[in-house]
Amino acid sequence: MLRNYKDEDRTNLDWGQEVHSAFAHSLITDDPLPATMSPWAHWIDEIKSLPGQVIVEAKWALDRNFNRCNWSAPVAWYRGKADATRIDGPVADGTDWKTGKVKE
Repeated sequence: MLRNYKDEDRTNLDWGQEVHSAFAHSLITDDPLPATMSPWAHWIDEIKSLPGQVIVEAKWALDRNFNRCNWSAPVAWYRGKADATRIDGPVADGTDWKTGKVKE
């Protein structure tokens, strides 16, 4: 489905991209968030404090048996993207940062 969407004021879109980039950078490099984003540093700290491997900006695809497969594989039953994924043994937790309008 194509969306006919044009946002003349990109302020919110640009801010969302800036937040995503800063969060990814902080998770990858261990650098602190910029001062303007310090109120949300606890989210980064929480992800870093948990056990397991953290993977940033990943695309995931699973077959019907929950085995990982190629994103474009015909057997892909689930496809999803996560801004931060933490894998600890057989358990994974995906996080998707949201900065936009809250939707009910």
